[in-house]
Amino acid sequence: MAAHFIYICEEVIDREKLAEYFREVVTTVEGFGIKYDAVYTPFVQLEGEPVRGVVLARFESTERALAWYNSEAYTTIRQLRLDGARGAVLVVENGAVAPELRLI
Repeated sequence: MAAHFIYICEEVIDREKLAEYFREVVTTVEGFGIKYDAVYTPFVQLEGEPVRGVVLARFESTERALAWYNSEAYTTIRQLRLDGARGAVLVVENGAVAPELRLI
């Protein structure tokens, strides 16, 4: 089942490290079948704490997304993102859970 990788940037801490991460991350996704739907494109925030930017990408499965996230190429540069910005990272499967099963 397809899955979305979502990154929500809440705060930039070190712009230089983040810029280095942006340069390096491109090569880490090669061969993983990632399709970008939105990468720091304009957005309208309707609720919640302030957000600086969003990345929304698709993988063919959760397993494929995790394979990339845990790959040697990505783990080598992940600390640049962690040092450069504060945010949330999610991998979300496509689909819907029945209302009676949500948040239990």
